[in-house]
Amino acid sequence: MNYSRPVQNQVFGNFKNGLLVASDSEIKLFTSTGRVTLSEGSEMVNPRVASSSGYALIYDQGRKTYSIYNSFVKLYSERTEYPIALADVSDNGEFLIVTSSAKYSSVVKIYGSDFKLKSELCKNDRVISAAISDDGKYTSIVSLNASDGMGHIKVSVLDCKKNEIISETVFSGSVPYFCEFLSNDRIALLLDDKALVLSRAGRVIGEYEYPSDVERIDVYGDRFAILFSEAEGQDKKQISVFDNGCNKVFSTTTSGSVRDLELGEGYLYLLKSKEVIRISTTLGTQTASEVYVDTSRLVALDGGRVVACSAASGSYISFD
Repeated sequence: MNYSRPVQNQVFGNFKNGLLVASDSEIKLFTSTGRVTLSEGSEMVNPRVASSSGYALIYDQGRKTYSIYNSFVKLYSERTEYPIALADVSDNGEFLIVTSSAKYSSVVKIYGSDFKLKSELCKNDRVISAAISDDGKYTSIVSLNASDGMGHIKVSVLDCKKNEIISETVFSGSVPYFCEFLSNDRIALLLDDKALVLSRAGRVIGEYEYPSDVERIDVYGDRFAILFSEAEGQDKKQISVFDNGCNKVFSTTTSGSVRDLELGEGYLYLLKSKEVIRISTTLGTQTASEVYVDTSRLVALDGGRVVACSAASGSYISFD
């Protein structure tokens, strides 16, 4: 699969089990067999991708434009008054945009599948991460207030239909990475020192303290994977997979540099300098496939396949 080489910025994503490429020169969507279903020019400077089972939301982070797509066409596009920090989209097309205003540090806007504004939450704290549930009914918002030097993290859950906060949970002493819905009632909160799973009501369901620094994190469905750096006195890196209760359900080790980590349906994928390693998260068996040295990203697909992406082309790897 070929696509335009970016001038500077380029991102990849899985959309409907195919490859979505967004860069500062082009937006292109490939099916699982490599057929192009959408191709158009791009003027985004810093493109970012959020996708669900039905929609792809591409936004220019730090600038003011975003667009919603299905498999074939652009459905909607808008220019915001203030720069966009974050965005996410649900399976039914409801989506959120995090921006700001003259009065507030962060403004979270929730839109319906008809692209009309449904609700809005204004915050003086800076929003670090936000996610919308698959059914579009709830939004999880992680904000940070470091005014006293302590770094207070607030996790707010918004009922999008009622436009009201149904829970708020505060943590101190950590730095937030991001949050993500693992189900409509379970939220993963990834911090710099631990991972937590919260209920929609704000109850801590599970917690895991990291054995060493985090190198990479990926979320797939109701599970998430973390690649840790070598712990003191060890020469291998730990990779662990957690379920929606923050229980460790699989763990393995690897040595050397890992360029990318992807969690897929029943497998972990590791991008090394010259190969992709597929690891079964049920059996622990490993299979490797050679890749070009300029491969920079992996995109996991269903069926145990992965796309190895370089700046100008992507290759499907099936490990057969």
